Amino acid sequence: MSMDRELYKGISEAIEKNRPTLANKAVEIQYDKFPESLAPYGARGKLKSLEDAEYNLKYLAEAIALGDQLLFTNHILWLNNILTGVKVPPVILFDHLKILKEECIKEFPPAFSSITSAYLEHALNALEGT
Repeated sequence: MSMDRELYKGISEAIEKNRPTLANKAVEIQYDKFPESLAPYGARGKLKSLEDAEYNLKYLAEAIALGDQLLFTNHILWLNNILTGVKVPPVILFDHLKILKEECIKEFPPAFSSITSAYLEHALNALEGT
């Protein structure tokens, strides 16, 4: 197995191991930072946000394990279409991804966080283009 492949596998495993904690932190931070934009969704919305955060991290882990940025970016673009369809403003997903990026930088060593940041940044750039 090549070093890159081993590195990506390690990052994927670290995300999976920390997925519940990272998801919970990201949702709590987002609700603390932007209470006015999230208040209309109430407790049910917060629970759904947590589920989505866990699923987004799972997708991120899988995409990194496969070395495929587009896999994660396409997932985010699909999710954005779903959320827009139910009248959730795109800025909520955008802010969520920025917070996930910040939390991964805090949680993981630089060799890992540089890769997670690149994948999240790729998705953020694609969202800006929608």
